Amino acid sequence: VTLFSWLVWLNPDTPLELIPVLPQVHNGNNEALLMVKEVKDKKAFLALRLWPSNYRLKPKQTPLWVGNVTLLRPVTRTGLTVPRTQTDFDTPLQRLRQTPLSLPIKPFRRHSALAGWSGEGLLIRER
Repeated sequence: VTLFSWLVWLNPDTPLELIPVLPQVHNGNNEALLMVKEVKDKKAFLALRLWPSNYRLKPKQTPLWVGNVTLLRPVTRTGLTVPRTQTDFDTPLQRLRQTPLSLPIKPFRRHSALAGWSGEGLLIRER
């Protein structure tokens, strides 16, 4: 966080692409990778966050990463404008699935009691 980011957060008219995205914590750690893409038709960001796990996939000991895809919208509260994670997790995941990636992707589904998430996910592995 810099002086510039504080000034940006204090201005509710700041363009979306200039608003700094705050880190998100998983298991006590900030994300190791954050990729953000502006979604102009929604006036929002699509954010992909990844954290390393302690697991490796055999036979090559490929690291396993965990992550999420979320939609962030700017929200102004108590004078600060910051991107806020939306509670719908399925729509951002569908947007990611429609994005051409040069990595092998395999969809999966698991039971979920989390509101806003159907339990659908993607396994993306390195080549």
